Amino acid sequence: MKRRKGLLDEEKFLPPLPEQLPRGVSSLPGYGQTSPIAQGLLGFTGRNPTYSVMDPQAQQMSDAYRLGEQASVASQLYGSMLPFAAASTMASAQRAGSLLSPLTVFHGSPHKFSKFDASKIGTGEGAQAYGHGIYLAENPEIARSYQKTLSGFEQPFIQFGKSKIAGQDLSDLDLEALKYLEIGQRNAGQFPHNTLYYAKQAAKSKPDVINRLDEFGRDVKFGYEKNQGAFYKADLPDEEIAKMLDWDKPLSQQSRTIQKFALENSKPLAKLVKFQQANKLNENPPKSIYDLSGGELMRELGSPQEVAQKLRDSGIPGVRYLDQNSRGAGKGTSNFVVFPGEESKVRIMEINGKPVVIDEEELMRSGLLGR
Repeated sequence: MKRRKGLLDEEKFLPPLPEQLPRGVSSLPGYGQTSPIAQGLLGFTGRNPTYSVMDPQAQQMSDAYRLGEQASVASQLYGSMLPFAAASTMASAQRAGSLLSPLTVFHGSPHKFSKFDASKIGTGEGAQAYGHGIYLAENPEIARSYQKTLSGFEQPFIQFGKSKIAGQDLSDLDLEALKYLEIGQRNAGQFPHNTLYYAKQAAKSKPDVINRLDEFGRDVKFGYEKNQGAFYKADLPDEEIAKMLDWDKPLSQQSRTIQKFALENSKPLAKLVKFQQANKLNENPPKSIYDLSGGELMRELGSPQEVAQKLRDSGIPGVRYLDQNSRGAGKGTSNFVVFPGEESKVRIMEINGKPVVIDEEELMRSGLLGR
């Protein structure tokens, strides 16, 4: 068969020629007008892709299209998609190695950013009760509750022209300039248009501050406003979840990598087993370290920071645990802790409902713009 050129990796994502499709699909309305990216998104791959265990509807959707049920939606869907949103989705798929594999997760924060940054860990709630890392929720309402709880405080802002900086985006120099703007406002009194003049007069011994004030210009506005926080929608690849330590499950039900890690750190765990057996803390005391839960393993091996580093060094990228609403039932939706150094694998898709446009450098890394 003649190979064809396209935006996508030919071996994995290039859709088949019409003669390769299941009978009837190639003649359905919309297929011929749909780009290779959209065809790949909708499952027209000519083979049986691996679908996320977290998203069984993906398999149903693909089956429906293969059977010819409302396939014209393909062209309608792609027509409504932002080109870069499609590119972002396919970049995630290419990185994960299978279509539709990332799990959608959510994060609520008082801060606004475009990428997760492990150096900022602890600037939100800061509790870190289930490990040291970036916390993500499968249930969006949990993330929204954190956004609401952690925001609402007053934060300074400076607006000049159409530009505005506020809260954590204010640099040390901006904060110092803000202090002199407040002095300038007081000295200007009933003539607020002179605020900048008096601010520069007060800062005459600080050329860096004066230069920053000049950058603001005469139409500068400043003050304090309520922090609204930010709500993030992101992709967490399934293959990363599969490697995570499960806080709630016994070690006997977890991966060989985690069991090997427990064996290599068995002394404190064996001590815990003996303690529980001697004190009969529950009806079924553990018989070995493999009867301990993932949470017990983490609590016994040191500080959250130390344990996170040890686990990551062993190829374990984070922790999975049932959220508060699911804990009593023993099943339901989960939260995830991504250890420092693994945060680049989590791709932010939306901030406060607005799609995140990935830049050219990110597209180059994904391979969508060629190699």
